[in-house]
Amino acid sequence: MTFSELVSELVRRGIVFDRHAGDAAPTGGRLKATGPRGAMTGELRREIQRHRETLIAFLGPSRLPETPPEPEGARSRRGTGKPGT
Repeated sequence: MTFSELVSELVRRGIVFDRHAGDAAPTGGRLKATGPRGAMTGELRREIQRHRETLIAFLGPSRLPETPPEPEGARSRRGTGKPGT
């Protein structure tokens, strides 16, 4: 199966991926597939593994932040020397 055929089949079956930026993997993250029950087959899993690097590049950088954002205003209170900050 070519990469284009794989992507078409994943779309047809409603399978989508979430790329996790924080996971320590040589490729810069892991892939998590979600979709309707029974949509993922053994053949698709093998093809995803075979095209993993291309799929990660195709998905692009993760949209998830590397670290959670600070609560609003937390930065402005830090280091003021006032009690309770």
